[in-house]
Amino acid sequence: MIQDKKLATQQGYIDLHLNLNELPGSVTICDKDGVIVSLNEQAVKQYQAKGGLELIGRSVFDCHPELARTKLRELMASRRQNLYFSEQEGQRKIVFQSPWYVGEEYAGFLDITIDLPPEIRPAELEKKFR
Repeated sequence: MIQDKKLATQQGYIDLHLNLNELPGSVTICDKDGVIVSLNEQAVKQYQAKGGLELIGRSVFDCHPELARTKLRELMASRRQNLYFSEQEGQRKIVFQSPWYVGEEYAGFLDITIDLPPEIRPAELEKKFR
């Protein structure tokens, strides 16, 4: 992970008990105000054209179009999880968004995006999740 395997929060630092670079996708973590506090290496590469590592410290809302900003604000306010499928430049992806906590206290939101292999189609997955 990019910041000493620790995640900055307003309360100080918490240890991350896993290496986010070993996950099979990009991970973006923001605090409860929507400020990006951490990106794993895959996220830095994925968002290189938008600034890569320089995104840390910026608002996650500045990185999305209005419709996505509105949805993300709603998710953060309600502290609900979200799972959806996306296709960008011919690559299918599954996106999982979730609040994260320090103990019982809401600390922010995380986004995990995983590229799907070509043989997996979102419609097939949606049937399995129902």
